Amino acid sequence: MGQDKAELQLGSQTVIERIFTTLQRSFTTVMINRSTPLPLQATYVADDFKDHGPLGGLHAVLKAAKTGYVYVTACDTPFIDRDVIESLMAHLSNDVDAVIPVYQGKVQPLAGVYATSLEKECKQLLEDGERKMQSLFDQCNVTFVDQFNLEENKLNWHFFNMNTKEEYELAQRYVKN
Repeated sequence: MGQDKAELQLGSQTVIERIFTTLQRSFTTVMINRSTPLPLQATYVADDFKDHGPLGGLHAVLKAAKTGYVYVTACDTPFIDRDVIESLMAHLSNDVDAVIPVYQGKVQPLAGVYATSLEKECKQLLEDGERKMQSLFDQCNVTFVDQFNLEENKLNWHFFNMNTKEEYELAQRYVKN
């Protein structure tokens, strides 16, 4: 779209403010993977591996986290839902490294729960020049979740992301209604 999607306006809030507000209701700490802070009371974490995509961002967050697990979402998903997040968290157990949703047949790595112990695997992959999230999944114990006992509309909006001007306009219409 040619601009920072996190700072796009949706109603009275920016996209990142909407995401932050939802996450703040569920978690004591909200980390934002970004080199330049915003006026939000979050912990800001810059990439150690610049320009390495989502895997680089995940590594930075896992390295900075003070908890055993983190929930990760993308900055262009303005309608994340606590019920969906809690549904994913319910699949955590001691032998699970990541809980990743599969929605409409697509793996959603930027809407998952990750063990902070995966930081070393992420770092090694990045040092080896790897950038694909699937490479991390190949090295750890992942629970893929494709069944949710939630309304389909709630899921549609939770996994909605804005990659085009048309999707942004759709999000604006949704907020107005």
